[in-house]
Amino acid sequence: GSVLAQTTEQERRSLAGSRKRVPTVDVVVLLADHDGTTTHYLIEVKTMGYGPSRYPANETRRLGAVRLRAGQVIRDRRSQLRELDRTVFGTRPGEVGPFEARLNTFPEIIPFVVGAFGEWSPAIDQVLKTFARMGRDVWMGRLGAPSTRAAERTL
Repeated sequence: GSVLAQTTEQERRSLAGSRKRVPTVDVVVLLADHDGTTTHYLIEVKTMGYGPSRYPANETRRLGAVRLRAGQVIRDRRSQLRELDRTVFGTRPGEVGPFEARLNTFPEIIPFVVGAFGEWSPAIDQVLKTFARMGRDVWMGRLGAPSTRAAERTL
């Protein structure tokens, strides 16, 4: 259920009138495991423009800028929810409020970051490989692939 259901009508009105953006997740993916259990994964999608704050001169690693931004996405979302918990529920620093507690019920946020030069974060590769693996059996015949491995690589 909604975390806001725990607030009073007055608290909801004050939040609505504050013009603060309420954090929303970009994509929710629901995947079924082999044992039939399902897991919700939260995906945040970000693009980067070129500039010294995103592409610092001392960052020379391959995909370094998008990796840095991907790490920031996760920290930023947690910080936003902590701030919202303080604003709406009056939580104190170090205390976990309802919004952050709800975030903790999910696996870690998956950051999809695309850089100014077309580079992307490793999480995008991982998710695409997972989807290809999941679809290989169904798509093998449709693609005319000689094997599931070939279908997976084509997808």
